[in-house]
Amino acid sequence: MPYQVQWEIPESILRVRLWGHVTLEDFIAINHLINEAIAMLTPETQVSLLVDVNEAHSVPQTFNDLKASQTYARASNSRIKYILVVCGNNKLLRLMMLLIFNLARPSLQFFDTPVQALSFMSIVNRART
Repeated sequence: MPYQVQWEIPESILRVRLWGHVTLEDFIAINHLINEAIAMLTPETQVSLLVDVNEAHSVPQTFNDLKASQTYARASNSRIKYILVVCGNNKLLRLMMLLIFNLARPSLQFFDTPVQALSFMSIVNRART
C-alpha cells in the first residue's frame, strides 16, 4: 500500500501521501478513502486536499482512467475548495497531476514542499477571517 490518507488538520486539510509505485487500484482506493472522510463532515464544511507526490516513483499513465477514478474532484457538490499538489521540481509528476485534475471543481495549486502548501492555506484562512 504505497499511500496514506489522513487529516493533517482535522476537518480542514486532508493529506494524501504517495510513495513508490502507485497503481490504478491504489488511486481507486484513495478515492474511496477521500469520499469516506468527506462524507463524515457536516454538509457546509469545506476542506482542502494536500496531495504529496514527492516520494512517488511512478503512477499509471492511463490519464483518462486516473481522472475518472478521482470522483471527489469533479463532483458538482464537492466540499473540496483547494487541491494542493506537492511535487517538488519533478516536471513529469507535475504534468501528470495537472492532467488528472484538469477541469476539477476545486482550485489547483502546486508547491515544492508540504510546508509551502500549509503556509498558503494559513494565508488563505487568515484572509477569510
